[in-house]
Amino acid sequence: MPSIGLKLPLPRKLADITVAARRYFASAQATAVDQLDKIPGLADATPDKSVAKARLKAWWYGTTYISPAPSGLETLLEPQNLEEDEADAASEELANFKATVEGWSPQRVKAAQMLFGTGYAKPGGDEMIRMIFDKVDLAKGLTVFSKSNKLTEIGSGLGGAAELIATESGANVAGLETDPNLLAAARIASTNATDANFSEVDFDNFKPRKKSADAIISFESLFAAPKKEKLIKSFAASLKPGGRLILTDFALSAPEERAEEEIIKWASSEPQEVDPWTLNEWTQHLESNGLSILSSEDITDKYKKYIFRSFLDYSDFIQNTKFDETLRLQVMAEGQLWADRIAAFESGKLQLMFIYARMTA
Repeated sequence: MPSIGLKLPLPRKLADITVAARRYFASAQATAVDQLDKIPGLADATPDKSVAKARLKAWWYGTTYISPAPSGLETLLEPQNLEEDEADAASEELANFKATVEGWSPQRVKAAQMLFGTGYAKPGGDEMIRMIFDKVDLAKGLTVFSKSNKLTEIGSGLGGAAELIATESGANVAGLETDPNLLAAARIASTNATDANFSEVDFDNFKPRKKSADAIISFESLFAAPKKEKLIKSFAASLKPGGRLILTDFALSAPEERAEEEIIKWASSEPQEVDPWTLNEWTQHLESNGLSILSSEDITDKYKKYIFRSFLDYSDFIQNTKFDETLRLQVMAEGQLWADRIAAFESGKLQLMFIYARMTA
């Protein structure tokens, strides 16, 4: 299936915010909205697929979605123009603004949390973290760990996962993050009522204390990690005997997929250089470092539903909330990133893989 993403230049000097939004979305491919019908999982993400499509259409084109009338008709209304002085100020701000997914600017941090919830820069939020830990232990879930356990999260982002795990299990969670803006936001958002703490780390020179962690966790971070083989060796060294590795990551369905057009296109859209492994490659690298895989699963379909739900919720949110257009454009840039990822998932060549491994004695 073709990408549903919008690959458009951001507006520069436009009369007002409303015109900027209209022009930005009006030049989208005519087929973009029609392709929503073809997205597996969309019907499961919302009770009414026709309503979901209308909501997403309103979001793509920057208009307002009005709930269906009793006749079943759906109406898309054009937003009202701003006053001239407001439009001039907004136009100047837009002219100097560049929405980007390169790095984590304060505006991107806001946009991500608007989409995925406080403490998260990725889809799924608390629900996905609980789902992952249910796979680790159906009987205990997040409470599989206790207050005496020490966990390390690699790529802790905005800190939501670490906070949830520390709150519900009582474990001490050390969140390690490379981006200073994400780290600062996580520290601000932290309740300080849990045993979750956050530190900046350079994974090129990652030297954790040996046999210090009961578990290492990572969620959609390692596919873009440089020198991943060296990082896995560090994980193995820091885990206690019997310690666990719990991760989700973008993975290839087969090694030859690296040369496929869909994967090349997806990789070129990512803000960082990526090197996703196959499940077999993960198995080889983990086993060579003393880790045995206890379970693994392709959870792509679940993940896509989390993505769709995030954008559907956003389309509802903006109908009754006013915020500056630069933030809307940043959300759209974020949306483009995820649309490109969806296209790679839809090709069947990229997956989201769950892996649960144990350190041998």
